[in-house]
Amino acid sequence: GDISAIPAVVELLQGENVRKGFLAPAEFAALSEKIPDQDVRDLVAFLYNAGWRSGEGKSLEWSEVDLDRNMIRLPAEKSKSKKPRNLPIIGALLEIIQRRLAVRRLDCPYVFHRKGKPIASFRKAFKAAAIVAGLGHLDEATGKYVGVVPHDMRRSAVRNFRRAGLSENEGMKLSGHETDSIYRRYDIISDDDLTESMNRVQEHLKKEAENRKVVPLKRETA
Repeated sequence: GDISAIPAVVELLQGENVRKGFLAPAEFAALSEKIPDQDVRDLVAFLYNAGWRSGEGKSLEWSEVDLDRNMIRLPAEKSKSKKPRNLPIIGALLEIIQRRLAVRRLDCPYVFHRKGKPIASFRKAFKAAAIVAGLGHLDEATGKYVGVVPHDMRRSAVRNFRRAGLSENEGMKLSGHETDSIYRRYDIISDDDLTESMNRVQEHLKKEAENRKVVPLKRETA
């Protein structure tokens, strides 16, 4: 429709403020140890290993856990991409599910719960643990928290997928990312990653130089 006035200057946005936080395995272990609530600790560990969104983890129900085949089957209606997704229960994920089985309640459908009640939020416990683990702090000027946040578990999982050698397509099927551009945004490259990459490049160049040494041919004389 029509507007009554046109602004003289239109301020353009400087671009999306994209977080780039992630936790290396040792950092995650340190943070996890500082979470006193085992229920929250299990949920955070699940998110770190699976790469799922917090809401997907909090709403996970036992009806979606196939214990016979060790497979979690997330239905399309609970996935942001509106596509069903399977997650193998292996390694750390199997240990988490086994711990949750030990505290499973027949009056609660959720895998992750507090005394039979859904875990509505765990941000406060997460941030408190991050501060104790040295992965976060309160800004002296504003009093606001600065440091790793729960969604960094998802970014960390994508990074771990890449470092484990998974293809982009394989990682996206596990984490449930809708587009490859978003997945790549979460694929955080650290200084150590860059150093490792350059070491591989230099090793490749060294091998190529050794394999392509030119051997001059003797000229035949008439």
